[in-house]
Amino acid sequence: MAIIEEIKNIKGNKSDWKKFGITMGIILSIIGFFLLWKNNNYNYILFLAAAFFITGLILPSILRPIYKAWMALAVVMNFIMTRVIMAVIFYLIVTPTGLIASLTGKKFLDMKIDKSAKSYWIIREKTNKLKSDYERQF
Repeated sequence: MAIIEEIKNIKGNKSDWKKFGITMGIILSIIGFFLLWKNNNYNYILFLAAAFFITGLILPSILRPIYKAWMALAVVMNFIMTRVIMAVIFYLIVTPTGLIASLTGKKFLDMKIDKSAKSYWIIREKTNKLKSDYERQF
C-alpha cells in the first residue's frame, strides 16, 4: 500500500521536469552516439534525445506525464531492489557468519546470567597511554 501512496504523491515542478528532459536528452545522446560509433543504425535514439533535450529547455511541462511514469518506475524498482539487496546480504554474509560462529563455538556476546554478580562491568587493564595516542588515530 505504501508504494501506491508514494506513486500518487509524485509531484515535480518546472525545474524538475526541465532537469529530467535535459538529463534524458544527454543520456540518450550518449547511448545514440555510442551505437552510431559501433555502426548500428539507431538514429531514432538521437531524435528522441533531441526531443527530450529541446522539450526540457523550451516547454518542460509537456514532460510531466513522462516524468511521473519514470519516477513511478523508480519507486517500484526501489521497492524490489531494496528487498533483493537485503536478502542477498543476509543470506550471503550474515547467515554464513552465524553458521561458522556456531560451528566453531564463537560467542559474540557474553550472555551468561550470574545472579550473584553485583555488576556485569568488565574492568579494563590499565595502560600507559599518552595524549598523543588519542590524536590523529587514522
